[in-house]
Formats: sequence, structure tokens, C-alpha cells
Amino acid sequence: MFLFPVNSKADTIYKVYVDGTLLSFSSSPIKEDGRILVPVRTIFEALHTEVTWDSETQSIHSIKGDAKVDLSIDSNTAFINGRSVSLEVPPKIINNVTYVPLRFVGEAWDMNVEWSSYGNYQANINFTYIPTILIHGFNGNSTSMDYLFNYLQPDSKYRSTITDDDYNQLNEMSPKGRPIIKVVFSDSRQAVSQQEAKLTDIIQKVQRKFQTPKVNLVGHSMGGLMSTDYVVSQTLIWKNLYPTVNKVVTIASPINGVKYGASKFAKLSYVSEDMITDTPRILQDNVKNFGFPDYIPFLSISANSDAFVPESSALYVKNFTSNIETAT
Repeated sequence: MFLFPVNSKADTIYKVYVDGTLLSFSSSPIKEDGRILVPVRTIFEALHTEVTWDSETQSIHSIKGDAKVDLSIDSNTAFINGRSVSLEVPPKIINNVTYVPLRFVGEAWDMNVEWSSYGNYQANINFTYIPTILIHGFNGNSTSMDYLFNYLQPDSKYRSTITDDDYNQLNEMSPKGRPIIKVVFSDSRQAVSQQEAKLTDIIQKVQRKFQTPKVNLVGHSMGGLMSTDYVVSQTLIWKNLYPTVNKVVTIASPINGVKYGASKFAKLSYVSEDMITDTPRILQDNVKNFGFPDYIPFLSISANSDAFVPESSALYVKNFTSNIETAT
């Protein structure tokens, strides 16, 4: 999404673009306390969400799939999937038009927000979709993440399967829409450190393709373990040399090792040290030496019948950060 204010002798005119498309507002966007507010229905519908207005409670509800954003007129508290979020500027009704803060709307619906200014004459706000990368686990294959792959992005124009040695499908993806990239490792039985190095290279290529500074990571099993360690490494060790992470989802990931790590994986010397109980060594060492970036939100999901990854291990990220939601 782009927003261009153009100064004139009259009022400033704001032009808002969503994924390259200019929006047509029935009432012009306004500026309040340094924040841009836009008419609610136009912006939410441009983001393909269903929006409803509750006149009794003076509240706005925006829904897409299982996600929901709730705001109330003149309230500095909004809710994203039931979680409260503070607003610098509340929604307002002006001349019978309902306005909502533009930056909040973009971030609430998981879009990247970038600002650039040109003196006092022009300021641009760039809202772009954040790519989501799906990472399978140990011994995974090209179909391991298919359910999520198809569920998150039904439109094949905006999704792609790539391997760590073939990026052709990434190059063919549409630059618009919400991109979903499924990663398939050519050797899915390597140690975490080896696969994480390949993941880092893939993330860089995704960044260059979509010109975005952030990605979302969704990892199953060891895919979640390497995603978690990438967050620590990228943020605290490499100091943002590589693309930053917006959100992380771990699914049945052995953050604190597997049930039978010492014996079951003993024959697989290249993963045994990564998988033993009491936190896989690579992540344990990095967190101990560098800490954990608690400003990055996590969702950790466990399976209570998992034969290898106990619930306590799958949800172990909560021992590193309070910025986490869990599900079983």
C-alpha cells in the first residue's frame, strides 16, 4: 500500500495505493495528531476483509477467514484476534464518516509498513504483503506442508514451491498478492545448522524478489527449531544483516529436544546433538550467549499425541519470551 500526500495551496491531498491499485474514497483521508486516518469501509474492503458496523456499541469489526480485528470509536484500544493493542490515535466519526488509523490497519492485517519523506512536500507510506515461508521438518518432503500451503493461499499465482538448489518457481511468482513460499530441502536429514544456512540463503532470495525487509516463518518439527534459531542468530548475532522476521509459528517443534533423542537419533550422528532433550545445543548455546528477541511474536502449537516431541518441548519457546501464544 502506498500513500502519497501532495501539498497545494489548499488542503493536502492524500492518495492511497493497495498493492499498486489506487483507492477511491468517498471522503478524503485526514491527518490527526501526526497519523493518517482513512474511511473505514474502503480500506478494509481493499484488503479483502468483511467489515461490519455495530451502531449500538459504536464498534467496527473486520474479519478475514479465522482472523478478526475490532475497533471502537474514540477508543485507544483495539483487538486483534482478541488480543488488545494500543492505538496512538483512535477511530473517529467526522461529518458522519467513520475513520480508522491507516498504519494500524496495515499492521493488523500483516502488511509491511515503510515510510519515506521528501522534505515538507511529500511523504510516502509503503504497505506491502509480507511473504510467508513454510519449512518442513526432519525427513520431510515436497508434500509435507501442502495442507497449510493450499489453505493459506488458494490462488496459485501467489504461491511457490522451491528447493534449496532450484529457485526458478520463485522467479516466476507474481510480485503482487500475499506470497506463500514452501521450502523443500534436497537433503531433509541434515543437521539444523546445515539446513539453517540454506534457509538463510532462501530468505535472502525471497527478500530480493519481493523487495521486503521482513518475512513470516512457519516451521514444522525441525523446521520450527531452525526458524527459532534463525530469529536469535539474525537479530542478535548477525545484527540484522539478513532479512528480519515479522512473526514465527512453530508446529510440534523440538525446541527442548525429543522424547527419545539420545537413543532414537543415536544412529543419525549429524542430528543427534541437535535433538537431545534439554534444549537442542545450537539453540541453547545461542540463547545463553546472546539472549532472545522478545519483540518478535511467536505462536507455538503442540500435538498432545506426538510420539517424539512432547508438549513441553513444543511449547518451550515460552521459557524464552512472553510474546507468545500457545495452542494444543
